[in-house]
Amino acid sequence: MEIIPTFNQVVNSKNPKCKLYPEYKKVVDFTHFLKDSATFKERWWYYENKLPSPVLCLCGCEKSIKTPWKTKFLQGHSNKSDVVKQNKKNALMEKYGVDNVSKLDEVKNKKKETTFKSIGVTSPFDRKYMEPIWMEKFGVNNPSKIPEVVDKIQKWHKENSKYTTQYRNERFMDKFYDKLINEDRDLGDFKILCKKEDYKGVFEIYDFECQKCKNITKSNLDAGKIPRCFTCYPKIESGGQSLIEKELIDYCKTFNYNIIEQSRDIIPPLELDIFIPELSLAIELNGLYYHSEKMGKHKFYHKFKTEACEKNNIRLIHIFEDEWNDKNKLCKNRIKHIMNKNNKKSIYARKCEVREIPSDVKAKFLRKYHIQGNDTSKIHLGLFFKNRMVAVMTFSNMRRALGYKNSNTDDYELVRYCSIFNFSIVGGAGKLLSYFEKTYKPTNLTSYADRRWSDGNLYKKLNFEFKGFTLPNYWYTKNDNRFHRFAFQKHLLVEKLESYNPDISEVDNMKANGYYRIWDCGHYKFVKKYIWE
Repeated sequence: MEIIPTFNQVVNSKNPKCKLYPEYKKVVDFTHFLKDSATFKERWWYYENKLPSPVLCLCGCEKSIKTPWKTKFLQGHSNKSDVVKQNKKNALMEKYGVDNVSKLDEVKNKKKETTFKSIGVTSPFDRKYMEPIWMEKFGVNNPSKIPEVVDKIQKWHKENSKYTTQYRNERFMDKFYDKLINEDRDLGDFKILCKKEDYKGVFEIYDFECQKCKNITKSNLDAGKIPRCFTCYPKIESGGQSLIEKELIDYCKTFNYNIIEQSRDIIPPLELDIFIPELSLAIELNGLYYHSEKMGKHKFYHKFKTEACEKNNIRLIHIFEDEWNDKNKLCKNRIKHIMNKNNKKSIYARKCEVREIPSDVKAKFLRKYHIQGNDTSKIHLGLFFKNRMVAVMTFSNMRRALGYKNSNTDDYELVRYCSIFNFSIVGGAGKLLSYFEKTYKPTNLTSYADRRWSDGNLYKKLNFEFKGFTLPNYWYTKNDNRFHRFAFQKHLLVEKLESYNPDISEVDNMKANGYYRIWDCGHYKFVKKYIWE
């Protein structure tokens, strides 16, 4: 008589004696979905738990687990699971306040110490460490200079043109042109006459038709610029004073202050267009042609004029001609605010809500309410009162254009802040900044205030530390237009200029084509440092 084995005898066995177990056929039939190599224990577990299909790995790979009573993942797959990743992050946040141990200062310092002991630098990617290795191995100080790599990169760009910068720029320009045609981008009284295939970006000069008088004028669209019709709004000279200077003076007179015009007695021998003694305020309207290097205005001319006023406790505002022409309402609102004549209604930040807003919403707001127009920031915060956006503040990582090539990812720049006209947003800047600080936890926050318009008072209220003044920046000017210098870097000139000489500098090439520099007064630099526990 054959002895029937017990469950414990066969449960871990692939021995044919399993077949003698009374429940064997029932178990096998129920677990037909398992492979033939499955153990009886595995089959019994599915049978006992009434599971009609294989248990799959929770990482999402859709592979079955051989021992589902022990684990929920295949070997090495647990780290792929979003659930496990999130649980790990939550545990680390609760214990250390970070979602990854590599973010802990003691871990960072330990890595640097270990690496320094090993190779003499704090990072294996340090160029000082890698360049000798590259030179020895490849004969160049950067792998991207290896001929085979150069050929491979060029080949990839040809085969994958949709990923190239040129392709992305073309897509962006197509979308922007559609906005011009669909009136999503404000052109004032003008209609652009350029065809879509001829549109090459905001820095180029195009023909625009005035919808009032049908006159054709030429202009670019840089920094939110709106074309001006000199038929409807002529620029004329009147007794040594341009029409726009007269417009500015007439506007200032509406506030009933005593105004001194074109005086050389305040900061002799320099002239001030407008001086208001009651406010210790002076205003200069800087014509693009007469205040450029073409007419002898050097790099520090506007800076020296500003500092001469400051020595006499006078605040000097500089307005560029194109700002008054193209952003007249914005300029007037800023002047009214500086003169404390805005009679604004108050909106209190405690009654407002902070929201992160999309790029297009941010861009439209900045073009309307900020003198510098749109920016390229990554973080956009809107302040909403009764569901209406009343202020915007934007942030980005430190810009390469300002020389920050190796800054920490926790180092940020406050790029823009502005609010709607005719309202005082009490505490608005503070509330937006507080949201940013709590959400992004910066190590350092830097911001620059335009010395032409600002006195830096807002940053002092927000507890920033003044670090000094930057040197004056320049634009290029031609035909009553002002162009950002980044659009005319030397490597771009061959495609932009009618006449280009590779043997001379960017500036000399520009002068040869009728473009001259005009400078501002520099910027205030403010920094705020943080220590997070």
